[in-house]
Amino acid sequence: KLEGDDLIAVLYIHDEREWVMNYKLEDLLVTLRSKMANNLLPLENMEWERAGLADGIWIDESSVSVTQVVYPDSYILGYEGDDQAAKDIFEKENLSGNFVKQNYSHNSVPFYKKDGERIFYLYRTPGKWWTISSSL
Repeated sequence: KLEGDDLIAVLYIHDEREWVMNYKLEDLLVTLRSKMANNLLPLENMEWERAGLADGIWIDESSVSVTQVVYPDSYILGYEGDDQAAKDIFEKENLSGNFVKQNYSHNSVPFYKKDGERIFYLYRTPGKWWTISSSL
């Protein structure tokens, strides 16, 4: 699943052959597929084509590329803003510190753990927001 500010695209293998990506652009559903029917090639090396408006027509789409997301080994969290309520929460709950990537995932995204007096987790919700919580 690929996400941007106003874009959510779903990437999947169709009929165990080619990669297909669907996303909505304004009121139009856009369909892209890999030009080669080989799902073993790395996505970074794929060439793509877009479904044309007429049935059965596919158009080369050189502006599309797919790269793998690489999550860092850790995040260091802190608060430096002017919102006193947020600052108080960070201090009271002891949320600042080093969150280390774990070898497991939550919703297909790695989660991060902060050890200490209280254990906290940093993870991504299905709605794409990062959350800090004492449980997953």
